[in-house]
Amino acid sequence: MSYATIAARAQSLIQALAAYDSADVTRGDWRVLERGSPPYVVLRSGGFINEFRTPTRRQRTWTILLELYERMVGDGTEETNLETSRQNLIVLFDQNPTLNALSADVTGAHIEGGDEPVVAYQDKGGGVFLLQIMRLSVKEQYTVTGGQYA
Repeated sequence: MSYATIAARAQSLIQALAAYDSADVTRGDWRVLERGSPPYVVLRSGGFINEFRTPTRRQRTWTILLELYERMVGDGTEETNLETSRQNLIVLFDQNPTLNALSADVTGAHIEGGDEPVVAYQDKGGGVFLLQIMRLSVKEQYTVTGGQYA
């Protein structure tokens, strides 16, 4: 399996939540911040860890960065809205540790943490947003094939 397949499934799970239009959740496309309706999630590639299990079995832990944006309107609602959206994402992945049965090898998907919310300004005169970056961790078990294991 590939990181791209795992990230695409995470994206589709978020898009299925009632609070999001499909266009409000992208992989690396920040143009959505001026085109859609909040909240927005932009998925980015994070780090990964490879762990040795046996000579032919490994575990890879992928990290997907979820950038959660809420438009700032200045009346305090953006803080409450961000907290609600954050909680919905945490619960979504708590309820889908296999990314909705993506593969028997995908386990333990969960949001492991997030940074403190910050105010973010979009370039070129765009909007002002409250942004929180969360780390989605996904474990993938796999068998090494090819090379000396062919």
